[in-house]
Amino acid sequence: MRVLCLTKYPRSGPSSRYRLLQFVPYLETRGLRLDVQSLHDESYLRARFAGRRLPRRYYVRRFAARLRVLAKARRYNVLFVQKELFPWLPGFFEALADAAHIPMVLDVDDAIYLFYRGRLLQHKIDRVMGHCELVLAGNRHLAEYAAQFARRTELFPTVVDTRKFSPAPAGERAGDPTVGWIGSPETVAYLQALEPVLHEVYTRVPFRLCVVGADGSGFRRFPVDTHPWSEQTEVGDIRSMDVGIMPLPESEWADGKCGLKLLQYMSCGVPAVATPRGSTPDILRERNAGVCARTPEEWSEGLTMLLRSASRRREMGRHARATVRKRFSLEGAAPRLADILIEVAGRRGR
Repeated sequence: MRVLCLTKYPRSGPSSRYRLLQFVPYLETRGLRLDVQSLHDESYLRARFAGRRLPRRYYVRRFAARLRVLAKARRYNVLFVQKELFPWLPGFFEALADAAHIPMVLDVDDAIYLFYRGRLLQHKIDRVMGHCELVLAGNRHLAEYAAQFARRTELFPTVVDTRKFSPAPAGERAGDPTVGWIGSPETVAYLQALEPVLHEVYTRVPFRLCVVGADGSGFRRFPVDTHPWSEQTEVGDIRSMDVGIMPLPESEWADGKCGLKLLQYMSCGVPAVATPRGSTPDILRERNAGVCARTPEEWSEGLTMLLRSASRRREMGRHARATVRKRFSLEGAAPRLADILIEVAGRRGR
């Protein structure tokens, strides 16, 4: 069985890595042959995070490469598409695949339909969903949205490999505790909005802030360590944290977030405080799995409680990891994804 997988980003893009690429080894053991092509290459993400524009010829070259791959789509049993085939273009090719009876699975882990709201293509994603045999939605908000247009929708949460994201060896840490955040230059604004709360907490309970994947030099009212992100070092960076944080804005875009950094913290046994939007309420629905904080007062209370008590951090960290292993692990989700793809392939020509 052959599956053509068309992702938006290369491996360094979290959505490609966690929504598809980490499943490949298991899927191959089930007899699925996956051919993966990303729309963008590594230069795109580097330029995007640096705030640089790429020349027009880059987009022409990458879009042409995708067209060449799509020309061979009929050779495959399933077409797996991450987000959309061609951003900012009409969903013409998704419609063609549907007309050719190529079963298409659309994976959505962000509220990408918001990109087009108020624009000429404002109904594009709705129509693309309607052309798919199945939409895999990363959280309940996305699933409810997709269900309005798709023939079939499955809630398929983002998961992590709990063998890779595992707790640090037991032992007492020296010095002040560390509050950690992992993200990108595009999302560091959510962390910056929390700075007044962090400073207020710091005046009562000293800590260090660890910023992974973005520039933390703008934080001047408490000690900050900044680390570049890499796939090789992210687990070690998370293990160095005593408390993980995931602030989100009060917005519809945040409702589409799937809680990846929260799952990473929790799988490493790091207790976390997070804004209850997107997947967060579902992830933290079990008692003592983490702290939901919406207001500045709730953020201050949650952080202060965890920073003051190492025993409380250890207890919550154990519950957090147990939650991920039970409901958000790669080991548990991989067989389900294989079953879904095999079942969708059987619908070809119907």
